[in-house]
Amino acid sequence: MSFFLTNPSAVHTTCIVEHLDGDPLGVRMVTNPGSSAVVLAAPWPRRDALVAGAGSLRIAAYILAGSVELEGTSWAIYNGETINLGQRLGCHARDPSKAFVSSVFVLTSRDPLFGKGHVVGLQWLIDARIERTGRAHILRGARPSRPDLDAATWTRLERLLDDARHGLVALGCRLFEPIRPEATELREIERLAGPVGGDPTSGRDKEAAGSSAFTERMTGLHEGATLAGPIEPRRLYLVHRDVWAHAVAIDGNVTIRAGSEIRRSGYATMPQGIQLDRERLFASDIVVEIPNTDRWRLTRDINVSSLSSAAKFVTGSHVHAASWKPMP
Repeated sequence: MSFFLTNPSAVHTTCIVEHLDGDPLGVRMVTNPGSSAVVLAAPWPRRDALVAGAGSLRIAAYILAGSVELEGTSWAIYNGETINLGQRLGCHARDPSKAFVSSVFVLTSRDPLFGKGHVVGLQWLIDARIERTGRAHILRGARPSRPDLDAATWTRLERLLDDARHGLVALGCRLFEPIRPEATELREIERLAGPVGGDPTSGRDKEAAGSSAFTERMTGLHEGATLAGPIEPRRLYLVHRDVWAHAVAIDGNVTIRAGSEIRRSGYATMPQGIQLDRERLFASDIVVEIPNTDRWRLTRDINVSSLSSAAKFVTGSHVHAASWKPMP
């Protein structure tokens, strides 16, 4: 199934977000049925629970991130690799120079052949990507050396990192994303920054239906802004007629939480991508029918690209992103 991204310029991917400790902002794991990539994230104080959630996946690259006061950026990261994740994170926890760390992100693979040489290459790619985007200050004693791997291995590692990037975005980390939106995206942000008026089913709303995550207004976005993750999340809910849903929004990316209701019927005028994703959802095993209603209930969290797409996906109607309200 290929849920959620309806912008043709975006990469279509399925991200399954699992909350390993039951907290939507706690220990989280993202997998993709079509990839061996596994991404985990947790607040730094919950690193032991993250290691437990990773289970046998001990060979991994990792990013330690935290807010700092530096000229030109507000985030610092430390990027490393290890063959023993628990032991290595424990060492960092005892290192005074890592006192800035507030979050940890782990990138690994379910491929049984994933070994030391691969994770060293993965670390090198991560370092190069983050340096290219300029979203964070990289703390390192020495620049990682490029390992001597064959071309086929580098291709697989590039693919693994691309798959992991989608997981990082789902978890609120945009360290690999361009530091500024494109000009067309900036114009859309400026439009949405103004007062929202008119009928929610108007042509303007329909026109925005297929837009990417950047088509949602980002709080505090300005020219040159650095939107490195993790970004402060928002807990939201939506009520539309008989449908109720709740979600967590992080830097424009939205996770619709398990327990939310999805209306089965939908307008034939809905964007085709959303219609197809809804049909795939109802054919899957992650929703159950609510008897004697037109609603189904999510049994697992799902990730979507924007609040606008999430509102339409849940209701099957031309509902505006503003229908999501802050959770009391």
